[in-house]
Amino acid sequence: MAALPTPAAPPYRPRWWHDAVIYTVWVRSFADGNGDGIGDLLGLLSRLDALAWLGVDTLWLTPIHPSPNADFGYDVTDYCAIHPDFGTLADFDALVAELHRRGMRLVLDLVINHSSCDHPWFRAAERGKASYRAWYYWRDAPNDWEAIFGGSAWSWSETAQQYYLHLFLPQQPDLNWENPDVRAALAEVARFWLDRGVDGFRFDALTVLKKAPGLPSVAPTRREALRMATPEAEAPADTAVPPDTAVPPSPNSPLLPQPAWSHFLAQPGLEALFADFVRRAGLTRDHLTLGEANGLPVERAAPWIAEPDGLLSLLLHFELWHIDRPTAQGGATLDTVAFSESCVRWWQTARALGTRPALYLENHDLPRVVSRWADDRDPDATRRAAKAFAAAQLLQPAVPILYQGQELGLPNARLTHWAQIHDRAAEPTIAALRAKGETDSTILAALSRTGRDAVRTPYPWDATQPFGGFSAAPPWTPLPPEHLPLAWQQQYEDPHSTLHWYRHLIHRRRQRNQGVTP
Repeated sequence: MAALPTPAAPPYRPRWWHDAVIYTVWVRSFADGNGDGIGDLLGLLSRLDALAWLGVDTLWLTPIHPSPNADFGYDVTDYCAIHPDFGTLADFDALVAELHRRGMRLVLDLVINHSSCDHPWFRAAERGKASYRAWYYWRDAPNDWEAIFGGSAWSWSETAQQYYLHLFLPQQPDLNWENPDVRAALAEVARFWLDRGVDGFRFDALTVLKKAPGLPSVAPTRREALRMATPEAEAPADTAVPPDTAVPPSPNSPLLPQPAWSHFLAQPGLEALFADFVRRAGLTRDHLTLGEANGLPVERAAPWIAEPDGLLSLLLHFELWHIDRPTAQGGATLDTVAFSESCVRWWQTARALGTRPALYLENHDLPRVVSRWADDRDPDATRRAAKAFAAAQLLQPAVPILYQGQELGLPNARLTHWAQIHDRAAEPTIAALRAKGETDSTILAALSRTGRDAVRTPYPWDATQPFGGFSAAPPWTPLPPEHLPLAWQQQYEDPHSTLHWYRHLIHRRRQRNQGVTP
């Protein structure tokens, strides 16, 4: 790797989150406190001492708001309430109080690019209510954009008799961030939770908030091209483009969905839209704010994270999503050169901007690191790999973000039954493999390697307890039997375990950051 210059860091006031160790909780699978088989806030509250013992000081909760669960909370119907599966606002207030009593902090996941199609905002827009119509994107005829989860990015609304835009699932209509009323409403949501003691937010799908002006097709039809090139008011009579007439979907539709990243990912003007939201919400650099930053290169980091006026604390870039190196056996391993170069590049940039980068290896969307970049079939190899990845993450000058179970060295769950498949985003993969004639066992094996269901299974707390100590009742999805030997209690009793290694590294890190020689 070519030597990179080390920039001198400008003077800046250290922020509390520069030394944070962030722990991501996918609440549904963390701990069940009321015995219904679903993880909840009371269950999380009962496990705070375990997290404090580990040394993490900030929790990021994936969405806990009411939702039909088309995308497990990333389709919100009420931004200012708690999903009944997870508890009540009183439970939430108790969680905040107990975290703060321990000197810990709380970050909430805010889904700001889209709502649920069952949200009152969208229902009002569907019915044509003028004050909400422009909160979403409507068209008489769709463009050719492909949704991130597959298929067309447009779905037909029988109520509205038009198409609406959804970059993810059809149940997740995109909010129109060009509309200041949308930004104001979402800022009110942020203020609601800040007033309840939240210490910051993780902003979902941040880099798709801004769409290309006019929502042009990737491969425009003649009519679209003519309309873009010649505004109707200026067109000669013989070339004027007739207005579209809303036509329901047809199997004979000429538009095939095209990958449209260049039309909605990290578009120019994104920073200005988000800056307006930050101002309205009253967010400051003393709040911890994380942005899911797919497609945002390090060269554009400055307006987002630079001291003293950056829009966010940390960017969750996607570079490490794309550094797998194929193996001769047809699998994948870590491209160590690409990993090192990415980490150095982001550290040098952040340091020059007076701050620190974020570093994560796992989350609720990614395979477990020991399954992705190591051999998870051998328990000893899995344990050694888990410890190596822990050191690679926790000993860097970056803000580490862990995902629940990472500290146990959990591998991906082995999915063997369709009852374990809940993620609708997996449906295009399943359909494509079935179209190729693959068997159910082959499809499930593929989902075990890359599917999100494989990393969202219940947390194993104690192998001697029913259901691994996760719940007193059968869990909402099975706890993988291969995870029981790695349960928290059993690792707690073993001073050489992966769990103790994570704790050791976190405490070494904290001593170093306090100026104490490890």
